[in-house]
Amino acid sequence: KLPQPSRLTVLDGVRKTIQLHFSCASTGQEWTCESKEWHQWLKMSFTLIKLGSCAIDVVAGNYFGAFTKGLNVVKDVYSAWKTKDDEEFDTYICEPFLTSKESDQLIDKLRSNGFFKAMAYDAQLGGWCLLSALPADYAQYLKQKRDNAQDPNKAGAKEVTKAKHLGLGVSDV
Repeated sequence: KLPQPSRLTVLDGVRKTIQLHFSCASTGQEWTCESKEWHQWLKMSFTLIKLGSCAIDVVAGNYFGAFTKGLNVVKDVYSAWKTKDDEEFDTYICEPFLTSKESDQLIDKLRSNGFFKAMAYDAQLGGWCLLSALPADYAQYLKQKRDNAQDPNKAGAKEVTKAKHLGLGVSDV
């Protein structure tokens, strides 16, 4: 599942860069990275902004600062950054959900930026937690859960152990 930023910052009109801020579900501290995939993040953020679970900021001195605030910032940024091959804003925003491929690409970019090393999902809180902001023992617990879920050898270890105990072969599991 694609993590949802709590805030987006439009950095620069020329570089077409967005800064993504992810808030820790436990402490509220933020983890931040930059992304050039503005097209997909704007599309995702439009719905989140309407729901009130995401904010969009404009860096002072940026020419977008002259534009209106809130949802209109998304429209203004899109209009300024789109190429001649991009659809009009109303068409673009009428399909607010990302395709599986787009979502996977954003997850891969977050992975390469270190998101999944810095953060771990906490099912009890229903959100991502910044490991460096948590007490050491709880951070270690979340790391182990995350690492076990990512390692197919560890994820199925209980089933294999149980199967061996019952006298079944691994292929029987």
